[in-house]
Amino acid sequence: MDTINLIHQLGPELKLAEQFHDLEMLKAYPFEERGVDLVFFALSHPVSGCMDWIIAFKEIHAHLSVVLITMNSDQAFIKTAFLSGISGYFLRDTPEEEFRYGLSRIVLGISYISSILFIQVISGMLEPVIVLTVDEKHYDHQEIVLMQYLADGLNNFKIAEKLFLSPRSVESRRAALIRKTETINTANLIRYGMVHGLIK
Repeated sequence: MDTINLIHQLGPELKLAEQFHDLEMLKAYPFEERGVDLVFFALSHPVSGCMDWIIAFKEIHAHLSVVLITMNSDQAFIKTAFLSGISGYFLRDTPEEEFRYGLSRIVLGISYISSILFIQVISGMLEPVIVLTVDEKHYDHQEIVLMQYLADGLNNFKIAEKLFLSPRSVESRRAALIRKTETINTANLIRYGMVHGLIK
C-alpha cells in the first residue's frame, strides 16, 4: 500500500495536510487551526525513538487520533504503540477497503488494528495462552483481563470496545466469573481477583 497515494485517493473526506520528518516541526504544526482529525506515522522500517515521537505528540495534541502504518507485526511493538496513544495500527499491505473501513472507525473514536494482526492475536500466534490456577480453578487470559477492566472501573460498553465483544457478552462473562469464583457481586469479584493475585 502506497500510503501517501492512498490518502490522496480517499477523496474529499481525507486530505493530506503536511508531511514531517522532524519532531519539532510536527509539534509546532497548527493542527487545530487546520481542522486536522488524523495524524499518520508511516514507518518503512523500525525507527529508534518512534514511540517517543508519538508520546511527545500526544502530550501536546491529546485529542487527535494517531494512526501507525508499518510492516512491524511484533507483539511488543504493537502493545507499546497502543500504550503510547495510537488509535489505529495498519500493516503496509492492508487492502485498501480495509484501510478505508479502519479509518472510518478511528474517526468515530474506535481503535482499529489490521485484521491479519487481530487474527494472529486471537489464534494465539502473538501471545501465549495464560492460565492461572486458584483453588483448583483455572482462569484464562481473557477472564483475568475482564476482572482487571472491572477493577479499573470500566463499564460494559467500554470493556466491550476493548475486547471486541458486545456489551451483552461482557455481562454474560462477568456473571459467569461471579459464579466461577463463588462471589456474590462485581465488588466481591474484584476483591477475589486482588486477594488471589489475579489483578492489581
